[in-house]
Amino acid sequence: MKKLFFATLVAMSMQSSVMNASEIESELEPANNDGDKVELNDEGNIKKMSLFHGKYELSFTTNHNKNTDSPYKVCTKHYTNNLPAIYFGFSQLTPTGTFNKAEALTQKNSSYEWGMYLFSWNGDFTKDHKFGCSLNLGFSRTSIRFRDSNAILKDENGGLFFDNYNPGTELDKSWLRYWSIRMPLMIGYQSRNEKFSLSAGAELEWRLGALSRVKYNGSKHTVVNDPDIEALGVNLLLCAGFNDFCIIGRLGVTDLMKLKYSNQTPGHNFNVAPFMIGVGFGL
Repeated sequence: MKKLFFATLVAMSMQSSVMNASEIESELEPANNDGDKVELNDEGNIKKMSLFHGKYELSFTTNHNKNTDSPYKVCTKHYTNNLPAIYFGFSQLTPTGTFNKAEALTQKNSSYEWGMYLFSWNGDFTKDHKFGCSLNLGFSRTSIRFRDSNAILKDENGGLFFDNYNPGTELDKSWLRYWSIRMPLMIGYQSRNEKFSLSAGAELEWRLGALSRVKYNGSKHTVVNDPDIEALGVNLLLCAGFNDFCIIGRLGVTDLMKLKYSNQTPGHNFNVAPFMIGVGFGL
């Protein structure tokens, strides 16, 4: 009886500590061996235990299933980056000087940015994998569009100013376009089932391929090739995700470029920094 009682305790222990979402089957059979037996599975857990008492054999069999749901199961294997594989957003330039900001840049709501984060390296902060960090690498294309036949122009000294492109010429559209290579370092949280995630961090941006362009009479024209914008920038980045969908926002903490409002109005200088908010998707 002592041995049967011990076997019952062992079975209870197996159910609570060895198995996740497992089932225990036990049966009492006539003994055909004088020694107790323990059979292990490939993962080193107890698969079957046979205890002998007199002429009876008491067997416990575990059916371990890693894929079944259990309140004791930890679904996350490591912290996972939550930045989108591809995103689309509304983009603007935000004046940072003291000049009349409402008048300084008349931008269209059709200004946009799209981009992709292609690579990530992840690390865990905690054993439950809920908190961690990620270093990412991606690129983007930004197009800022302006109203009222205004454009970013260059004066004889190479300085940039924002003014009417050519009095008497009605523009179909005008815009500033540039490409960026982005490297954000994010610190984040993810739920145990990886459905919800939230991360924030700083992003290093390298800008290239900038153009100031206009379109009139059905033709596109480059006004300023390679305008004097800051090649390197630093941004704040925030991303909140649910499954493969996320909302992403970015705010520049360093300036994109320095502008004058009208070449004929000295002293009205202001700086602009990028801003973007959009939605993204995982692949």
